[in-house]
Amino acid sequence: EAEVTNFTILNVYHLESFEVNENTLVILYCQAESNPLSNIVLSKQSQNLKIANSTSDLEFTISKSVCEDEGTYQCTAQNTHNTKAHVRCSPCIVIVPKRPERHKRYRSACITNS
Repeated sequence: EAEVTNFTILNVYHLESFEVNENTLVILYCQAESNPLSNIVLSKQSQNLKIANSTSDLEFTISKSVCEDEGTYQCTAQNTHNTKAHVRCSPCIVIVPKRPERHKRYRSACITNS
């Protein structure tokens, strides 16, 4: 059977979830143990980002993180002996700095009583 043994962001210190600043390089790394080798899928919210067949690891790079990269990433490993894929998830939080608010211009309404 295939088992996901490591799923991490290589360049970020983390505990249970990952927090990265906007415009940060993010390298997701997934490793699986199996014999024969695994088919590994890295996905985010059920959308496949990268697939590798007959391998023991998979790497996916986000060159500059943006708000849309925030979410739960999932690494799935399976081989010919698995009837059900082994899955490991990690939430990734992208921290976006506060942007200065633009000054709003309001038109004044003049109400007159006649």
